[in-house]
Amino acid sequence: MSLAVGEGDGQSLGAALDDMAGRGVLVVAAGDTRVADHPWSIPVLSCTPSGRPSWFVDADPEARGLFAPGEEVPGPQGATTGNGVAAAVVAATAALLWTMFPCATAAQLRSALLIGTTTRRGGPPLLDAERAHEQLAHYAT
Repeated sequence: MSLAVGEGDGQSLGAALDDMAGRGVLVVAAGDTRVADHPWSIPVLSCTPSGRPSWFVDADPEARGLFAPGEEVPGPQGATTGNGVAAAVVAATAALLWTMFPCATAAQLRSALLIGTTTRRGGPPLLDAERAHEQLAHYAT
């Protein structure tokens, strides 16, 4: 699920996110937003290919979620950078894993993405698609 959130009723947003969690919709949120604050969402921040936080990211050491590649990522219009790019990498990883494990629940997939990560100091862990795959192969078959 992808959406843009502006100013408005925070209760309605919270209720919509609660409903999505109940329906098993995986929510990947770019950066530090109201959507990323919801406990069901997976907040994503951009990092360099080597795993360092991107220059524009102020990484809270206690932050939850994931770091994912978000700098100079190749695309059809050329290389692009941003938390949204990193969130797209996580969403694409989730989609690929779900095609490989179609019987997996959203909760299993979410756990695999978050548990199957490489830990790091100074912020959330790095996305590790291989470890996420291993988690799903063990628990979702």
